[in-house]
Amino acid sequence: MAKIDKRKVGRVATGLTQLLKDEIKRQDLIDTGRMLRETASKVSVKSDGNFTIAVRSTSYYKFVDGKFKVTDNAFQGAKFQKLIDQLGEIVAEAALS
Repeated sequence: MAKIDKRKVGRVATGLTQLLKDEIKRQDLIDTGRMLRETASKVSVKSDGNFTIAVRSTSYYKFVDGKFKVTDNAFQGAKFQKLIDQLGEIVAEAALS
């Protein structure tokens, strides 16, 4: 597999982060705004084409997520699927080159 285009992967990660932030806003889970500011996602693509999505946020995100299912709600639907499809295309492009 050729080199993965990190800029394109970064754009997918930015899109995933925006989905998370939109879900936090939709559920009105903003008190001080700290969780909203600190929430981010990172996408890592391995040489075999598999990828992982990591979410970084405040220490209390896991409790909020456990109760309000922020990640589950954000990472479903058409917008999420479009980002995953884009990631698949990035991996496929790298495999072909």
